[in-house]
Amino acid sequence: SLTGKIFLAFLALAFTLVVSLSSYTVYTVISQFAERNRSAISEKMKSLSHQLAAKGNSALVPDDRVLRALAEIYYSDLHLFDQSGYLVSSSEREWFNRNLLAPRINPFALRSMQAQPEPIILNEKLGDIAYQSGYCQLEIDGQTYYINLPYYARQLDLEQDLRQYAASSLTALLLFLIAAVLGAAFLANRITLPLVWLSREISRSSIEPLDYSANDEIGMLALAYNEKLEQLRHYGEELAKKERESAWRDLARQVAHEVKNPLTPIKLNAQFLQRQLANNDPESIEKTKNFLQGLISQVDVLAQMANEFSHFANLPAPQVEMFSVLNCLEQCVDALQWPEINVTIENQGDPFVSADRNQMTRVFNNLLKNAAQAIALRQLRDDQTGVIRVSLSVERDHVVLRFKDNGIGMDEPTLQKLFTPNFTTKSDGSGLGLSMSKQIIEQAGGTISASSEPNQGAEFEVKLPVKQ
Repeated sequence: SLTGKIFLAFLALAFTLVVSLSSYTVYTVISQFAERNRSAISEKMKSLSHQLAAKGNSALVPDDRVLRALAEIYYSDLHLFDQSGYLVSSSEREWFNRNLLAPRINPFALRSMQAQPEPIILNEKLGDIAYQSGYCQLEIDGQTYYINLPYYARQLDLEQDLRQYAASSLTALLLFLIAAVLGAAFLANRITLPLVWLSREISRSSIEPLDYSANDEIGMLALAYNEKLEQLRHYGEELAKKERESAWRDLARQVAHEVKNPLTPIKLNAQFLQRQLANNDPESIEKTKNFLQGLISQVDVLAQMANEFSHFANLPAPQVEMFSVLNCLEQCVDALQWPEINVTIENQGDPFVSADRNQMTRVFNNLLKNAAQAIALRQLRDDQTGVIRVSLSVERDHVVLRFKDNGIGMDEPTLQKLFTPNFTTKSDGSGLGLSMSKQIIEQAGGTISASSEPNQGAEFEVKLPVKQ
């Protein structure tokens, strides 16, 4: 998460700071210690050179005894080398006898003092012990000698000082690391808190503008979000407006088309009646009766179409009740009188559903009527017995009804538009039956689908939640 990444970043920064500070402190302690050692060695060598030079005026070269006495004064070992760099005397002769030290001077120190007779301090090692060693040139009885002053003990002091520093700073470093961990956690949560709030607000079920007043980067993001949300609302309103206008245009076009169909025969019959009455035709009364009968039938078509449009536009709220699907289906089949069509019901049990029984009856009647009309179109070409097979079963938690016929069938483009309002393949249809059936089934929490091939019949599948 972002909080974890920020926490680790702060922790890494604190750890790096601690390591850098510790390294710098150790480096500073070592540098200062080395500088103090160099100053101390320089002072001791200066004092020692004066003292040995004074002894050198007696033409006596200091032997081991003299150097041991001086070593006790200066708290350091002393080694004296001749002009060629060979050992002459030492306060610790035993070290050379055991080959712990070479009986020759450091070559670099020898070359340096031969080139420029100035005191020099070098870093040397004795086994695993690193120490500083000072060299200076002496003149005794006209001969050149070199005195070496190694600082073993001070190197041990340095290591002891470093251990004391580490011991004294360990507690402080641990406290600093604990404070760094707590501070990193606090800062990470503090930094990501606006982002967490922003994520929670955006993921709400209701899309509302963000109320964030702080003038920071999150505030800029919230402002941009609110602007885009306002644009989306505006675009949504425009889209809904255009969709409503398009739906009304399509509905007006469909209504005009459906109304025009019965008006044409009404007008022709009225003109025919007008001519008959003008000619005083004795058969005009009988013809008038026939005309009125045709007029009534056409008006009935207009009334039926108006009712279908009204039902589609104002589908009443469902009156939910629990009822037997099998019983409702059998009543629909019994109410239909089609001697040319064999209707069978294959049921597996008697499941119950919760829905509006009247609306579900309208759905079943519509599916059975469409199947019968498809069979009638097929029978115009092929002399065969019409069959409508209705199967009823329970699959998991749904009641499944399948209405299968051996009618004329449908192609793929027709299937794609089958549940679209105002779409019909019949000359006297309104194109609202299947669309209204789909709306009723979805209100009940179910689904409806269709499959078909030309001249192979069609099958409609209805799924409704079963009532346990």
